[in-house]
Amino acid sequence: QCGYCISGCQAHRQTPWESDTPRGKIYYINQFNIKMNRAITGVDDQVYALFHSYDWPGNVRELKNVLEGAFNIAKSRIIKMDYLPTYLIQSGLGENAPIRADRDMPRPEFGEAFNLDDAVSSYERMLITEALAASRNPADAARKLGISRQRLDYKLNRYGLK
Repeated sequence: QCGYCISGCQAHRQTPWESDTPRGKIYYINQFNIKMNRAITGVDDQVYALFHSYDWPGNVRELKNVLEGAFNIAKSRIIKMDYLPTYLIQSGLGENAPIRADRDMPRPEFGEAFNLDDAVSSYERMLITEALAASRNPADAARKLGISRQRLDYKLNRYGLK
């Protein structure tokens, strides 16, 4: 019986979103509000459900990178599905996931606070994060991005993704 239980039972591993307290979730949002001078108040119900069901193979670091990317392009005070990376949306919707083209991505508001370098860096960071999540290893991600492994290492260090 013991052997069956060990091989037949699966332990449930808590995700960063599940295992974190509500205060911790607010902590990450507050952290990015301060860092980016924003006033995001939370996530909508769809995003909450996706965050709760996603496996988070990158653990807390991946959760923080997803939130930071969403903060960079958010036009509202609530993080919506439109602000999340494609790989994350597709993981939650399976075959029903919409194909998002670049033209469908939210556009930044042009005003005093807009900075092209920051927008380009944010987009590049998002692409790198998506490539890493969809790859077996960094060399595979570099191939998918069409850059050398060394260049990917440079960018990982630059964006603090390593």
